[in-house]
Amino acid sequence: MVILVLRLAVLSITNRQFCSVELAGPVEILFADGWRPKVGCIVRTTPPLGARGSGQWVFEVPPHDASWKLTCVLKKHTFIDKLASRLGGYPLLRWTARLAGRAQTTFSSDWIAE
Repeated sequence: MVILVLRLAVLSITNRQFCSVELAGPVEILFADGWRPKVGCIVRTTPPLGARGSGQWVFEVPPHDASWKLTCVLKKHTFIDKLASRLGGYPLLRWTARLAGRAQTTFSSDWIAE
């Protein structure tokens, strides 16, 4: 008989930036004792967070007894992104698209004890 243990982490996130953010890269779970799971973190829901907004993100965390924390890369949707997107619609201003999509930041949760 195989017993499957599923552990969900529901993180309440507050975006203190003046631009919206969304998950852009892989999610990594770090365990305090250095244990590395064979299967990475599975992302269940990570809705974009508006400027100065909050929400909940849900992840599957591999079962292990040590404290853990989550790290990931977030893409920021800045004013420059919006401006470059609009200006990119004009033939003479298509070069502005190179300005968009470069703003990123890293998110790390606090250490979470079981």
